[in-house]
Amino acid sequence: ETALEVILYPGHQGKDILNNVPLVFSPEGMSFAQTGDQSNTDDFAWIDNVGADHDVDVLLPNCWTTDISRMVRGFDPRLVITGHENELGHSVDHREPFWLTYDRLQESPAPFLLMTWGESFHYRRNAP
Repeated sequence: ETALEVILYPGHQGKDILNNVPLVFSPEGMSFAQTGDQSNTDDFAWIDNVGADHDVDVLLPNCWTTDISRMVRGFDPRLVITGHENELGHSVDHREPFWLTYDRLQESPAPFLLMTWGESFHYRRNAP
């Protein structure tokens, strides 16, 4: 039987909007965390420990999240792929430029990848 394992963390967008943060494990043993619009600093109580409790291959945070470098340290992923840069569904004044994400991730302890609409990336985990 092939199955995904999913662990949900109790995230928040701001103080009041619930934002489940899934950590998904594939049948092959790879893991992916997608933070959605996570932006509440109180949630660092659990974010700071995810990487100590689980092996995370790919972290998919939004580029404007609160303290993205701290989030990367907490999840301790092998790779970070951000999202929301130049999000075409947002008005121009609410789009995050790529340079700002590069600036925010300068202190990232993990390699990161910024992609734009239509790009693809094939992830293959190196042997541990």
